[in-house]
Amino acid sequence: EAIRELHKAGEGSTDRTEVLSFLGFAYAAAGQRDEAIKLLRELEQRSQRGHVPPYHLAIVHAGLGEKDQAFAWLERAFEKHAVDLFTRKVEPKFDSLRSDPRFADLLRRTGLVPIENFASASSTRTVLKSSSRKRTSRKVIKSLAILPLANIPADPNMEYLSDGITESIINSLSQLPKLRVVARSTVFRYKGQEVDPREVGRVLDVQAVLTGRVRQLGDILNIGAELIDVENDSQLWGETYNRRLADIFEVQAEIAREIAETLRLRLSGADKGRLTRRHTQNAEAYQLYLKGRYHWNKRTVERLQKGLECFQQAIAIDPKYALAYAGISDCYAFRGDVGLAAVPSKDAFAMAKQAALRALEIDNALAEAYASLAHANMHCFEWAEAEAAFKSAIKLNANHAQAHQWYAFYLLFNAQPERAIAEARRALEIDPLSLTAHGDLGQMFHYTRQYDRAIDLYQKALELEPNRHRVYLWLGWVFEQQRKSYALSGRTEDAHDVLKQLKELAASRYVSPYQMSVLFLSLGEESKAFDWLVRAYEQRAEWVIYLSVDPRFDRLRVDSRFADLLRKIGFQTTGDAT
Repeated sequence: EAIRELHKAGEGSTDRTEVLSFLGFAYAAAGQRDEAIKLLRELEQRSQRGHVPPYHLAIVHAGLGEKDQAFAWLERAFEKHAVDLFTRKVEPKFDSLRSDPRFADLLRRTGLVPIENFASASSTRTVLKSSSRKRTSRKVIKSLAILPLANIPADPNMEYLSDGITESIINSLSQLPKLRVVARSTVFRYKGQEVDPREVGRVLDVQAVLTGRVRQLGDILNIGAELIDVENDSQLWGETYNRRLADIFEVQAEIAREIAETLRLRLSGADKGRLTRRHTQNAEAYQLYLKGRYHWNKRTVERLQKGLECFQQAIAIDPKYALAYAGISDCYAFRGDVGLAAVPSKDAFAMAKQAALRALEIDNALAEAYASLAHANMHCFEWAEAEAAFKSAIKLNANHAQAHQWYAFYLLFNAQPERAIAEARRALEIDPLSLTAHGDLGQMFHYTRQYDRAIDLYQKALELEPNRHRVYLWLGWVFEQQRKSYALSGRTEDAHDVLKQLKELAASRYVSPYQMSVLFLSLGEESKAFDWLVRAYEQRAEWVIYLSVDPRFDRLRVDSRFADLLRKIGFQTTGDAT
């Protein structure tokens, strides 16, 4: 029966090696040694072509009674800091190895104390850990990278769960004022990769790295995690949790709390409260929120709509779910923001503002909601309110990279270029492998007319994502200032073709009046350019907040109509962007 069910699992699984290892063990246990060996050979062949977790090979060898080979593969798993090792303490497939001193030794080196009675392992509420585990270092850890928890098996339908748990732990620990936590967009570059924690620590300049995996079996959630001191490649902490899915809040809070304790951080009562705080008591609403963030992070029109629907469903279940309202705000905002501009900005940010305000009515200590509100405030030309909201967001969570990025633009637009550059640098420190963080710092230099420095940042962004079209767009804007646009290079016919295409496109979808103004200006038709700028102002077009610094409009800055428009928008500036 077990063999039959494992064959069914193999048909629908993308993580074939795990199923093969379990199937090989089942064949061995059933006395079908030849079939088990056949699967073992297949795993060995796969390991020569690509990565096969050593743990999986150890399982089959254990089933075949080949203890030496099983221990050899378990040692390889230990060397690679394989997160599966944490299940070894209670894994029944290794029962034949438990009497061997090597097994107990391996448990101790992993930080797990051997236990004699495994009856409690089946309990969904039992935390499988040892109170006698010791730290390998007494120093205080002040910087941390939490790598994406592996989705085991690699079921795409459950990816939202492993991603969401990772992000929740990042967000919880990011709120601690004395700890630098690397932002999500940087650590997620390591998703699905076999990595050396020491190398990750070197690249991200952190002292500790957390790795782990999530496995869902029906209503049971199995989470294994390990914290590594990258200086000496030693384990600081490691645990395996078996919980019901409904208890997901408890396990996330416990992981965050135990990491904080292991890092030897001195936590205030407020800090401890942040780590254990729940934004909803409903597990179904929480899963919908995780799905919403999973879609939102894809940043396409279709995925933003799916994210919006998930957040709305979460609120239907729990009307007091402030984080879900913050998610709704972000979905509306990104649909109308620069880069996507799929809907009129005025409508998008009005709805984004409303959702953010609702989130803060429910929870006035939510950094995510303050950041979302500040973003909407800027596009609504509510500058004083935006600054206050940005400061609140950063005070509540100094590691909120997106808040620092948006606040940098606020400072840039309002004639504080030095502070803007410093804020963008801070965002890049938190999110060092983020294409957006590199691009935003590049834009700080671009809009302060430091074009060579802007090009340098954009080229670094290209190294991160060579095929990302937006980076080429950023570079194109810089080159545009070097008089390489169609109209300024004498190619007015091409510019008119672009204008015609935009007018045709406007019949079926939103086309920004700001971009129409740019195009008319490049054709030398200043009067029409002003007409379109007025429309952009009236419609709160997504790019209007850039008007105080956009170099494409530099030759209009002496015109009184331009200065008047800047005053209407409310910038704290004289109109001199340089």
